[in-house]
Amino acid sequence: MKLSIYTKILSRQLITKWGRFILASGGIMVGIWAIVLTTSLSTGVLGTITTALNSQASAREISIFSREDGQTSFFNPGAGQAPKFVALGQDDIKKISAKDPNIIDIQPDLAIANGGLKTVLDLTGKADRCYNINKLSTGETDKNAQPKPIENPEKTKEDLAKCTTLTFSSFVFESLYLSKKDNWLGQTTKPAQNEIVLCFKCDDLGQKLGYKEPKEMLGQSISLDFVFAPNLYKPGTTYETANLTRQNKINNTNRTAKFKITSVIDDRQDSFLAGSSSYMDIANYYQTMRTNNPNLNDKDFGTLQVTGFLKSYDSLASSKEILANNKLLGFSILEGILTGVTAFFAGLTVVLSGFGLIAMIASIFGIVNVMAISVLERQKEIGVLKALGARNWDIFMIFLFESILLGFLGWLFGVLLAVASGLGIAKLFNLYSSNNPDWQKNLAGLNIKEFNPSFSWWLLLGCLILAVVVTAISGLAPAIKAARQNPVDVLRSE
Repeated sequence: MKLSIYTKILSRQLITKWGRFILASGGIMVGIWAIVLTTSLSTGVLGTITTALNSQASAREISIFSREDGQTSFFNPGAGQAPKFVALGQDDIKKISAKDPNIIDIQPDLAIANGGLKTVLDLTGKADRCYNINKLSTGETDKNAQPKPIENPEKTKEDLAKCTTLTFSSFVFESLYLSKKDNWLGQTTKPAQNEIVLCFKCDDLGQKLGYKEPKEMLGQSISLDFVFAPNLYKPGTTYETANLTRQNKINNTNRTAKFKITSVIDDRQDSFLAGSSSYMDIANYYQTMRTNNPNLNDKDFGTLQVTGFLKSYDSLASSKEILANNKLLGFSILEGILTGVTAFFAGLTVVLSGFGLIAMIASIFGIVNVMAISVLERQKEIGVLKALGARNWDIFMIFLFESILLGFLGWLFGVLLAVASGLGIAKLFNLYSSNNPDWQKNLAGLNIKEFNPSFSWWLLLGCLILAVVVTAISGLAPAIKAARQNPVDVLRSE
């Protein structure tokens, strides 16, 4: 039988029995609507989150470690003990820069030892007094040390109000600048030795220093007293992450250093991706350490990790491969976050789409009943077609195509309803966020302009195949029954 004949028969059935077709395809429509809507919304949200995270400068940072055994992962399943790492020094940093073209900036990370590099600023110019007060509140390295009783609590409280602690950013300079460039004043290049970047609004620093505007701080000098600093290890030293001591306290008499404020950030850290916003070059810390101990040199300074800044987030995989080939471990916090977020939304999509799949499975019974009724109603038509030479295969295909048509209609109406629902939800969200200043500010900070569901071609094609398969299976039994009709018996009964 020619395809044109099949088409004419199906068209006539659709026109004369359109109500039955719509009702029979209702279950398929609901199932497709649920699957397409939940998947498109979930994929859209995931895409928005991924874009937001990747747009952050910190997404381009890669933390670099060296394991004693040369392995390139943090954990050894079943090993039963924490891995040992090797401290990295200046020579290691130079080698990494030379071997990995993806890294455009690199520096030791001083923030890994719980608290990072801290200095104390005395707003009255007396650094020693601030240090002596702060050491009572920031803790001692000796766990057995007993805090000294405060002789004059009110006076101490008054003095503490004149002191402020600065914790410096662990970001590579390029990362900090890109994340804060919209609120950046002054020099845009990395500060040199004895130069510093300060955050105007962080802990109300500008106000405490007596400045009304951020630009007033540019070019001014400031004296800082190094109080606590991360542990430094001689390059090549082996250590266990589980047994790290907290921080080193600088006890030497000469701890104060003077800095010129070359850049000011008119902002504060408002998100978990921002971190601290004050910055100094690591050379300043090394210089202070050498002042305290003239026998030290740069090659004596090793750190637990170094942080590299990549050309782009897309080069992360390439960089990790290069590092692994050189027996170094590359790790990205945001990559781990994205992996977790992706797994969460994948699971959520499966669960929500499962309800749509249940609706489609339930529709099988309805389609079987509708097709069985259609076979009973059209026995005369079946007999005439067979009398005119139609084969069993031809009759079978007529009813199979009819059941598949139910699936196509259910898919079409389900997709249209899902697209309308998804765009409507996105419109409401975008309208609400545009009228909410706080939302607008937070979304802008994450480079999110608007939310849109993702109606991918593979999703629509996959749902079409699913709908066709479900309805084809549903129509098999009625189609086989129709094909086995005896034309003589059918025409005699009519």
